[in-house]
Amino acid sequence: MNNTNIKNQQGSITILMVFFTMIVMFLFVFSNNVTATREKIISRNSITTEKAFYSAQTCIEEGYLQLRTDENYSGTSIAIPGVECNVVSIHNAGEVFGKLVGTGTYSGSIRTVASYYADAGGSSSINETTIYHIMDRSGTMIDDGLGCTISGFADQASCENNGGVWGYQPITSAKEAAKSFINELDPAYDKIGVAYYSDSARCDFLASNDFVGARTAIDDIASPSGYTNIGDAIGLATANILNNAPPTDTRVEILLTDGRANRPLPLATSEDYARTKADEADSAGILIFTIGLGSNVNVAFLRDDIATDPTMYFYAPSAAELENIYNQIANAIVSYNISQSGWLEE
Repeated sequence: MNNTNIKNQQGSITILMVFFTMIVMFLFVFSNNVTATREKIISRNSITTEKAFYSAQTCIEEGYLQLRTDENYSGTSIAIPGVECNVVSIHNAGEVFGKLVGTGTYSGSIRTVASYYADAGGSSSINETTIYHIMDRSGTMIDDGLGCTISGFADQASCENNGGVWGYQPITSAKEAAKSFINELDPAYDKIGVAYYSDSARCDFLASNDFVGARTAIDDIASPSGYTNIGDAIGLATANILNNAPPTDTRVEILLTDGRANRPLPLATSEDYARTKADEADSAGILIFTIGLGSNVNVAFLRDDIATDPTMYFYAPSAAELENIYNQIANAIVSYNISQSGWLEE
């Protein structure tokens, strides 16, 4: 075989190798693009189905609010921006038990949840509630100008492209979520007070059914600074309840924190002090819900030592989850005279 043939064969092999390499690279890139596209679709679908699910939950919550006073409530459509939502109450006229079915639709995704209830209608002896919302305004709650109202999106473009709002976290979002909680209450039954804490605790708004005033009090909470005195916060709310709330009221405290109790000094006894104040509230028949925001909270402390029951502790990985948590707490409080089972998806 002469040199020319050998070179021609070598050239053909080189061309084939280059061509084969290009094919492999193309398939690799194509595969990655397909995977990335699929992950984006899954992510978007997950968000879509979750929004549909939360809208269905909203319908259920609205249904319980209505059943609280009207045992014959049959359901309605509920206006939620961007979401179709309706609730149906399935029961025989005049009966006080049945089933609520909420259906939420978002961008073509449909989720349906149901909850069984008993004891609908007004209580024979009206049980009113006195609630104190206790906001953490320690230095770690300061706004940083970043954050998405939907968790999982770390930049403004991806946040807004997936239906979120890019904004200030966490104090601003916490305030908005607290005001959304007030929106779920009924001034005919419920009174709300507003307290906050850092190095010490303060209450500028005693519990009342002036919900406009309560929202303003939340807006007026000063910029965060200082440390975290959970014990004083619980003690102040408890004192206000014992001094001002009618003894027949269901009495509730809702404590939000993004950190650990580190005041009063000495630091080693800060949590023990908070436990003592929580025990005093419990002895007085006051219910305490706790919300841990972010990764720097002592979960066992908030869940087992401060909350009246472990089921009354809620964890929010970011401020984006707060509004849904507050809605769950509101649902538990406002439906006090309705026996309800847990929600299930149909």
